[in-house]
Amino acid sequence: MPLISERSRKQVRLLLLLLVVLGAGALYTYVFVPQAERLDRAKADLQDAEMQLQMSLAKLARANQAQIDLEDAVLRLDAAYARIPEDTRTSYVLRDLEELAEKTGAVVSNVSFADAKTVGRFLEIPFSVNLTGTFDGVTRFVDELARLTRIVTVRSYRLASGVSLPGASSDEDEAGDGSLRDDTNYINLVLDLSTYARPKGGDGR
Repeated sequence: MPLISERSRKQVRLLLLLLVVLGAGALYTYVFVPQAERLDRAKADLQDAEMQLQMSLAKLARANQAQIDLEDAVLRLDAAYARIPEDTRTSYVLRDLEELAEKTGAVVSNVSFADAKTVGRFLEIPFSVNLTGTFDGVTRFVDELARLTRIVTVRSYRLASGVSLPGASSDEDEAGDGSLRDDTNYINLVLDLSTYARPKGGDGR
């Protein structure tokens, strides 16, 4: 009679199969499931880290742009500051206007200055300019005015056309046949302007 019967062998195989199933279940429960959970947490942490990195990069980009904007603003401020002289004498303004008139062909008939007034840390010097010339000459005068080394701002202006050049004599106003010369190509422009200066002893900043 065999030591192990057929029935016993079947029972052993079933027992072994049961042990394999139990081992697989234990392996799944105690090994694979925790590893899957850790992997999911790692993926979630990685996604959070990526979002934080993107936010940090965006903040860094904004900070870099802000630094660039600040440097640009400082450069523009320094450039504007350099165009505000310390000298408050109006003779330099008159010299600039005379040079512009000679350059553009416009005739400056009158320049009047008002009292300077304090605006923040600077002095504002209001003045008015009355000029006459051709359309091209007057527009060139205004364009060159904006290119002066000093800052000049326009507060208001008044424009009229069909005028004569200041100082023109009656002989100059008449054509060769005795008729009046057509001078409607001349225009008159009155500019109310302001320039600025730094008070002596102050840097204006």
